[in-house]
Amino acid sequence: MDQVTPGLYPGHGGVTVAQLMNHTSGMPDGIYSLLPDREWYTWTVQDLEAAVVPYHPEQELVELSRRLPWEFEPGTGWSYSNVGYVGLSMMLEAATGSRIQDVVRDRVFKPAKMQQSRLEESTLVRGRYLLLYGKFQAGLAPLPLVNPSIFSGAGGVYATAEDITDFTGALMTGRLLRKDLVDAMVTPVGAAQQARYGYGLYLINGPCRTAAGTPEVLIGHDGAGFGTRAVSFTTRDASRRMALAYTGRPFVEEGPDPDAAMNAALIAGFRATCPTSAPTTPASGKGPASGGAGSLRL
Repeated sequence: MDQVTPGLYPGHGGVTVAQLMNHTSGMPDGIYSLLPDREWYTWTVQDLEAAVVPYHPEQELVELSRRLPWEFEPGTGWSYSNVGYVGLSMMLEAATGSRIQDVVRDRVFKPAKMQQSRLEESTLVRGRYLLLYGKFQAGLAPLPLVNPSIFSGAGGVYATAEDITDFTGALMTGRLLRKDLVDAMVTPVGAAQQARYGYGLYLINGPCRTAAGTPEVLIGHDGAGFGTRAVSFTTRDASRRMALAYTGRPFVEEGPDPDAAMNAALIAGFRATCPTSAPTTPASGKGPASGGAGSLRL
């Protein structure tokens, strides 16, 4: 970090880009310091709005993390850190001399033809998008003023499911990066192997088998915004890819699990398109990303 953004994180300037990308840096996630310090299923819509409506500059998010203890020695463990990706955003801005919004637009959205995608930094959202809702103990409530600056480059993009499949197609076929770089992205190394996490992408076993009889590997990620959930996976050759999103994220402890329904839809979609010569594997629709074949749930 110190080679690009000197002093961004005092005492940890030797953390590498690779460690930030695959969440092996040990950087704490200060974003959660903005949220109520009690069980998530007790939150109210007012609690959430107090955290997600104001504008949060990138420097603020990093400073929140500085107040927390470092998770582990860099490279020795794995822990997902949104603020690690905020740090990467700041490094990109320093290296390119451009705002992260412009970098993503020019180097990702345009070449991938993602015409409905924007990295927003205010409560003003342009283009097509799901109206955000949260399901609280008091009932379903709209969240029309969520400010994605709380995630910045870690997850502040508004995009349609169609655009996300365009993105994975462009990435996997080499229109955004060289093949060797994509191959590195989808190859977990070191401590990230425990989570089957490459550089920004999870690997999970899908419901189909290869011609050799091994489980087909799918590549992608999930996303949890305040009011929405999303997931996207693709085959390495991008011949079969799928993205789903829903609004009405539950902040209640009991009740229907929409994630299970989304997971079942993913399994059904990939299973229905299995190569005819490759038998499918049983898929329960349960379990972590590192579970058995057919477990797409993260």
